[in-house]
Amino acid sequence: MKEKVVLGMSGGVDSAVSAYLLKSEGFDVIPVFLYMFDDENTRRSLSDAELVCNFLEIRLVVVNVCDMFNTCIIEDFVQKYLSGHTPNPCVYCNYKIKWSILYERAVATGAQFIATGHYSRIVRLMNGRYSIQRSDELKKDQSYVMYHLSQEILSKTKFVLGGYNKAAVRKIAEDIGIPVANKRDSQEICFINGDYADFIGSRADSQITYGNFILADGKILGQHKGIHRYTVGQRKGLNISYKSPLFVLGIAENKRDIILGDNDALFSNELVVENINFMGIEDLEIGESIRVNGLIRYGHIGAPATITKLDSDTIKCVFDEKQRAITKGQAAVFYQNDYIVAGGIIK
Repeated sequence: MKEKVVLGMSGGVDSAVSAYLLKSEGFDVIPVFLYMFDDENTRRSLSDAELVCNFLEIRLVVVNVCDMFNTCIIEDFVQKYLSGHTPNPCVYCNYKIKWSILYERAVATGAQFIATGHYSRIVRLMNGRYSIQRSDELKKDQSYVMYHLSQEILSKTKFVLGGYNKAAVRKIAEDIGIPVANKRDSQEICFINGDYADFIGSRADSQITYGNFILADGKILGQHKGIHRYTVGQRKGLNISYKSPLFVLGIAENKRDIILGDNDALFSNELVVENINFMGIEDLEIGESIRVNGLIRYGHIGAPATITKLDSDTIKCVFDEKQRAITKGQAAVFYQNDYIVAGGIIK
C-alpha cells in the first residue's frame, strides 16, 4: 500500500512540482487547497490548483478557512499595526492555520506525512531533535517563517524542494507541461491588494491613533497620519521638512507620537524576544548563553550574536555588531550551522 502525504497546494509552481515529485516517488498525494480569503486572487489560485491536479490526476481537497483566517490573521495583523508593532502575517498563518489544518487532514486520512513547496530542509540532529536547515538558495529560503513548528510536525514534514533552486523547479514544470510552469511568484501580503495602511483604515478607521512627529528630545515637527502608516526605519512618506534626513525610530511612550531621528539612531545590537519555540535544542537553562547567527526579519542574511535565556519565555540577543531597524512584532530566528535553534517575536 502506498504511503500517503498531505500536500499544501497553493496553485503556484512550487507546490505543483512538489506534487509531481512526490507522486513520482510513489506517494499517494492528497493535495489540500486552503481557501483563506474570498477575493479574485484566491479564486484564481484555486482555479490554477484545479488545473494542476487535473493534469497530475490527483484529487484536490478544498478547505474553507475564511473565518479562521479573518480572526487569527487579518484581525491580529490590524490590531498589531494599530498598537505600533510590525507583524509578519506569514509567520502566524503558517502555524495557526496552514500546518494546523494540514496536520489535522493527515490524521483524518491516515497520511504518514505532510508536505509543502517551501525551499527548506528538515534535518535530524545528533541530539535526536528535528530542525529546519536553510536552503542553498538563500534568496528563496523560507525557514525563517517556520521557526515555530513542533517536533511532532517536523517529524512528519517533507520539504520536497529543499535541494532545488527556482530555476530548476521551473525547468521541471516546463519539461512535463505543468499548466502553471511560468506563473509569477506571489508577492507581499496575500490578503492585501494595494496599500496596507489603506486596508487597515478600511477595517478599523475608528481605532486609528493620531498624534505628532517628534524628535527624541520631545520637539514637535508636525502631525502624522496615523500610527499604522509608519514602521521603524521608514523614511518615505513622512512629509517633514528638516535640515537632515529623518527616519522613524519608534513609537513614543504615550502611544500616540512617532519619534523621528537620523539613520545612525536606528542601529542597535540588543533585542529581547518572547513566545519562544526551541527547535534544534530542547531548551536553555535560565542564564545560559549560546552563540548563534540571528535573523531579525525575512530576507535578513543574519549576523553573529549571543543569546541568553532571561526567564521561562524570553531570550535576550546581543549582536556582535549593531543591526539596523530592529522592529517590534517581527520574528527573530536564531541559527547554528544553518539550522534553526530557536525563534520568537521581538518584544
